[in-house]
Formats: sequence, structure tokens, C-alpha cells
Amino acid sequence: MRDSERDGGKPTAAQAGLSTVKKDFSEDALIEQPAIELYGELGWKTANCFHEFEQAGGSPLGRETASEVVLVRRLRAALEKLNPTLPAEAITQAIEEITRDRSRMSLAAADQLWANSNLKPSEFSTPVLGLIFLRYADHRFTQAQAALAREGQGAQGRRRISEIDYQAEGVLYLPDNARFSNLRSCPEDET
Repeated sequence: MRDSERDGGKPTAAQAGLSTVKKDFSEDALIEQPAIELYGELGWKTANCFHEFEQAGGSPLGRETASEVVLVRRLRAALEKLNPTLPAEAITQAIEEITRDRSRMSLAAADQLWANSNLKPSEFSTPVLGLIFLRYADHRFTQAQAALAREGQGAQGRRRISEIDYQAEGVLYLPDNARFSNLRSCPEDET
């Protein structure tokens, strides 16, 4: 008996040449994979460590347990690279503050983390994702800026590079005051 005979003589969607693609609306498909792709485009290394503790030799990340969410060795290296003039004690103090267990914090103390933001905890992802997007846009802008500068070096009398040149490269134009580096250089009370 053919499939179409079982269904009362009607052909199946596949037999009729119709698409039978199912949409994947999982957290992995909608959030994790696009984020991993974005991080890759930004030049970051990613690793699928879903089964990291099932591997011989332990975690490839250097974690001792799955509850260890901060990779302290890498955090220390990044902090030292970003702050080469800070003494070791300051780096250690920053790591202690970042990795401090906040799970037993009182609600009032936890609320202080959101102080001056006027955001509910459920709303806090919007500015964080905005910063990630700005970092990505800045990265693409910097790449296009270098490419456009290289193209313009050999041309005599070339016009000034403008927003249109960036748009032609498919890149969002960022004026200096909208660059990620400018945001990072602002004093805390101006951000």
C-alpha cells in the first residue's frame, strides 16, 4: 500500500513536491547558534562544551566543575592585557569581585546591581545585546575603514571617504562619537 492510499488517496506534502521543512524554534537555534556565529565574525574562538566533562582528561576549558562559570585563568590574562599598568593585587581584587557568589545576596543588595539603570532585571538584556551589536558594528566599520583607506591610497585626487562608501560595503557608518572605543573611554557617569 502506498502512502497516498493510506491517506485516503491524497498525496503527502513530500509527494506533491511541497516543502516539509520544520522550523526549529529552540533556544539553541534562535539564540545560541546566532550568538556563536556573531562571536566568530568578531574573531572570537568558540567551543561546544556541552559534553566537556565526558571527555578523557577533563574539561578542555580548564574548569573543575560545571558550576564554575567564570574561566578565571582566561579572565586574569584578559584583565592583565587590558590593564597592563595595574598591580597584580588590583587584578586579583577585580577577579574576586567578578567571581563573588551573589546567589545568597539579599534582594535589596541584588537590587543595587541595577541601581541607576531604571531597568527591571528582565529588561537588562536589551542594553547588553545593544552593546554586543555595537561591538560587532564597530568591528565591521573598522575593517571597512582599513579597506577603503587602502583603496584610496593609490588614487590621486580621490574624494574624501563618506557614509556612502561604507553603505556600498554593506557596513553601518559610525561617526566617531558612536564608536565602541568612544563609549569605553567615557567616564562612568556619562554612559
